[in-house]
Amino acid sequence: MLLLMGLMPVTGAVIAALPDPVVGGVSMMLITSIAAVGVSTLRKADLGDTINSLILSAAVAVGLLSEFASDIWINFPDWAQTLLSDGVVLAALSAFFLNLLFNHTSLAEKARASRSETKPVSESLFL
Repeated sequence: MLLLMGLMPVTGAVIAALPDPVVGGVSMMLITSIAAVGVSTLRKADLGDTINSLILSAAVAVGLLSEFASDIWINFPDWAQTLLSDGVVLAALSAFFLNLLFNHTSLAEKARASRSETKPVSESLFL
């Protein structure tokens, strides 16, 4: 439905006519809602588990990488620069792949066995 509305010129004109403070207020509400959902999801994760806290720490660090070293992607193609220059994309991708690597492979079982840890109880974080 939103895609169809975006293709109608009248809808585009109405959105373009919105004052900047209104767009800023809507954007702020959207971003804080996303942050609240993220915090709620993190509350359900077992951050007492060493591997899970490592995944979170690494994802945040990788996400901040593009903020502090913006010219790091200068030699990449344009399409890759567009994706990799966004810290949210970097953090999400790194968290996803690190979670797969450390929680869903035999590597995780070996790491926990060497530290005498047990695998955390698998709970669905998403409905």
